[in-house]
Amino acid sequence: MIIFKPDWVSHADKTQGAKGQKPCIYSLDVHPDGTRLATGGLDSNVRIWNTKPIYDEEAEHNPACHKLLSTMTMHNGAVLCVRWSNKEGRYLASSSDNDNLIIIWERDVNAKVGSVFGSNEINYETWKPVKYLRGHESDVQDLAWSKDNQYLASCGVDGFIIVWDGRTFEQVKKIDKHEGFVKGISWDPAGKYLASQSDDKMVKIWRTLDWGLETSIKGPFINAPGTTLYRRLSWSPDGCHIAAANAVNSIKCVAAIVNREDWNSDISLVGHQLPVEVTSFNPHMFYITGEDDRDNEKPVSAICALGSQDRSISIWATSFSIPICVAADVFDNNVYDIAWAPDGKSLFACSQDGTIAFIQFGEELQDTVPEEVVISKLEKYGYGKRQTQLLETPIQLELEETMLKKPPSSALSQRVADLMDGSIQIKDVPQSSTTAAQEVLASNISSSTIMKPTITEQKVSIAKNGKKRIQPISLMPSPATTTTTLIPKKSMINTLPVSQTQSTQQTSTVTNIPTIDINVTVTGTKRRASVDDDDMPMNEVWGNKLSKAKPEWIDSAVVPVVIQRSLVKMTLPKVKSMLSTKARFEDPTVVLECHNAQNSHEKGK
Repeated sequence: MIIFKPDWVSHADKTQGAKGQKPCIYSLDVHPDGTRLATGGLDSNVRIWNTKPIYDEEAEHNPACHKLLSTMTMHNGAVLCVRWSNKEGRYLASSSDNDNLIIIWERDVNAKVGSVFGSNEINYETWKPVKYLRGHESDVQDLAWSKDNQYLASCGVDGFIIVWDGRTFEQVKKIDKHEGFVKGISWDPAGKYLASQSDDKMVKIWRTLDWGLETSIKGPFINAPGTTLYRRLSWSPDGCHIAAANAVNSIKCVAAIVNREDWNSDISLVGHQLPVEVTSFNPHMFYITGEDDRDNEKPVSAICALGSQDRSISIWATSFSIPICVAADVFDNNVYDIAWAPDGKSLFACSQDGTIAFIQFGEELQDTVPEEVVISKLEKYGYGKRQTQLLETPIQLELEETMLKKPPSSALSQRVADLMDGSIQIKDVPQSSTTAAQEVLASNISSSTIMKPTITEQKVSIAKNGKKRIQPISLMPSPATTTTTLIPKKSMINTLPVSQTQSTQQTSTVTNIPTIDINVTVTGTKRRASVDDDDMPMNEVWGNKLSKAKPEWIDSAVVPVVIQRSLVKMTLPKVKSMLSTKARFEDPTVVLECHNAQNSHEKGK
């Protein structure tokens, strides 16, 4: 293992020379291609460094190899977190503590080399802000991209967790269920959960399906101190475990390991003397062989790094109960952030003292587990299946099987088919003494057909001035070309006497046919009066029901215009009580007036 601290990686002002105090570096992250390192510091700047001089000593002393690639100065407060997007690393997200702002940066490949405003530094790469995300009301403490870059999550001192769309950067969900400062956030690599840790001494697991709360874990954090600036937790690459910072086991400061299967936290990483600020899992898994495993199959281990306020960094493997290595007193102050290189064989860490450390592993991490093995482990938790909702109970499974086996209703299917065909079939009615008259009425009514409307083209004419004039065409159908189908209720046909049925056939047809049922039109929708009402004369019994005295106009199968409101609104002149006009004579002083009578006894004049 090699530990190297490049002193040229700093946020100090170069004009002050070596005597200037180095501002705190709060966060750092390595680009997915491993060529760039982003840092955020107390000076409100985001800096991007070349990693080649860190890996290669010759490149470090080569003047042609530029160390500082870019400096971004758009924040108005200390930069608390920087995170590259996954895969191609197109975007860099940064957050600060004064403007409560998240800035999304993207490289401008067409820009030329330029200088930093107000400084002697040169930007060999130009990174421009493409989005400003506003939604937090206070310091934005931590950021996290989902594995597929679909979401960007942020958390802050205001107690909010905000989920942003990773493509449009619109706000997807704002969660406010924590009761304290939210200081750490991490995505499930399977894409099913989001974990957050807060000063309310709880780790909460949120479902990405509906952003509801899955569970709250509070056991290891009951006695946790509130002195940490961060509580940066991390999810293992296989999705099995969560490493949570600032936990306490008895009187010892530990990192708690949360098991995904039942969300218990029985395992603790013990060894640090002061609270743990940050945990970070290696993006890869490794085959690590112990002394007892030389002849057996190599166990698959996830590697986790811890950074503490005791200025040390410890490296743990899930297959061992003790750390595989410890780097003590690497810094002069608290460790605030840890970032692994893309190959998983080196890491970077930053501290409150304004410096960073580079740790490169040798024999400790050599045999990398193939990515296919890790993906197969994630598939057990639904990785690659979007919004998969597992059955929670046997009752739910039985209900779903019942719904799949249940045949569709034949009556409903027939009704839908009739509506689609444009006709409704009338079932056979039992024969009675008035069968002949009823058949005549039913045949006359149902024999009418619905004519399809004809499409008439509008006439277009061109005036002398070149303007087009389109002649309007009336949309109201004429009585001569329109026929309407009316299917009366069977009960209406059955109950009409023969004499009334015959008189119905002789009634002239009215073109204004109601679009609702005749019985509803006649009786309305009011509550029926009881049989005991004295003001309701009864003269006839239809079946088992009593009916009112039937007016003469019911003999018609069509409701008169007096009962049914006209569907055509005709334009009527306004009624006036007095009319006056000038006489058409040569004398313009002659005026003719006409007044209505004031009462029935007075004549108009």
